Amino acid sequence: TSQGCSSCPPADALVVELAKDPGLIALTLPVTYWDYLGWKDTLGKDSFARRQKFYAKARGDGQVYTPQVVINGAAHAIGSERPEIEKAVAQLATTGFAAQIALKEDSGNLQIRLVPTRTVAETAGIWVVPTTRQAAVPITRGENEGKTLSYANVVRGMVRVGDWDGKEMTV
Repeated sequence: TSQGCSSCPPADALVVELAKDPGLIALTLPVTYWDYLGWKDTLGKDSFARRQKFYAKARGDGQVYTPQVVINGAAHAIGSERPEIEKAVAQLATTGFAAQIALKEDSGNLQIRLVPTRTVAETAGIWVVPTTRQAAVPITRGENEGKTLSYANVVRGMVRVGDWDGKEMTV
């Protein structure tokens, strides 16, 4: 979504609700391509817009819009359309995580322990994704002027810390 998009506040509110479901990992990755409309998105990152375009190319449909929800990188839906999102989630649901993950801080370093819960066929990237659990932003200009928008699990960055080959390991 984008704080400069008048269609996005209902989608932001829906993600706040979806984030309460322990069976989902609902993340907010605000884009910046609407910043020219009079309000610079205070949470947006250009890298999130690039990621959105990458998903569209990988899916082969070229669909990039706001508000957009991307499900497991393989499907997309209008971000405010709960039935559409739930249908895609149900269709793409996996049988749970491929690994149990344990985090530990040791002398200022993050240790990530992965223990497989099922066999995996491909190597997977290990990413640390810092988030802000909840945010409220008052908008003072642009299409959403006068509104305070609420967000859940706002991604603040993405750092690849290694690769996982499906075996037990600690990074």
